[in-house]
Amino acid sequence: MNTTTPLPSAYPQRWQSLNLSWWRPWLALLLLILLFAATYGALALLLAIWPLPTPAPLGLLLAVLLAPLVALVPVTRLAVRWGLGQGGGLMDAPTRRFRWRWALCALGVSVVLFLPMLAIEMLWLNPAPLRPEPNLFGLALFLLLLVPFQAAGEEYLFRGFLSQFIGQWLRSRRWVFWLPLLLTSLLFALVHGQQDLPLFLTRFGLGAVFFWLTWHSGGLEAAIALHAASNLLAFAQSLLTGTTLSALFSSEVDWRLALMQLLASAAIAVLLVRLQHRHRKAAA
Repeated sequence: MNTTTPLPSAYPQRWQSLNLSWWRPWLALLLLILLFAATYGALALLLAIWPLPTPAPLGLLLAVLLAPLVALVPVTRLAVRWGLGQGGGLMDAPTRRFRWRWALCALGVSVVLFLPMLAIEMLWLNPAPLRPEPNLFGLALFLLLLVPFQAAGEEYLFRGFLSQFIGQWLRSRRWVFWLPLLLTSLLFALVHGQQDLPLFLTRFGLGAVFFWLTWHSGGLEAAIALHAASNLLAFAQSLLTGTTLSALFSSEVDWRLALMQLLASAAIAVLLVRLQHRHRKAAA
């Protein structure tokens, strides 16, 4: 199939246009599991051969924790390529090409609009003394480069591969929206481990927002940008207050912070979709 051929507008139903044999999606899912297990195994082997020093530098520890999530980008794309016999661009825009300019624009808009939320959190809802992490600027630059790929890995897995795998078996447009939204958001929340109810509902809600944004923007770029911006602002707060490790393993959240993050993410998602539609009309 020509890689420039537009795909169906309903994002989770794109595999249906390929006339796949019934076993192809299951092969892709099996490959996804095996490739991710191999990635985790390789990382565990490296750590067994070269254990982390005690205490481990924060940057090195963050790299080890985030590496498996970054690896989800090539893992999901390879699973689609080898399992379906198609390029990983099926999870990108309708033209199967990642829209870099749109992704960078969405990231910039999201970061700018999240900044007031960071100020409200640090000055009012969750005030904490400024105790910057050692090597603050080096860590900030490292995370600025790594976190977008970590967010991309999660989006390629949940909003990309899994929503399209579920959508492959659905015909009703109503179900093809709600069922992938609910299932992928639930899985997204559950894989984060132990958490209180507000934190679980926050993650579930964010998963729903990211899916809604993927559906209406026609690709993963805006969801990756919004996810990355949210994570970057959370890391910024923890880096400035010296709470990076505790924040990474936190299992609870203030319900006011949770509500603010959800509302802000939803509002930014709506704005991004409107900006994209306005740009399309201007270009037409």
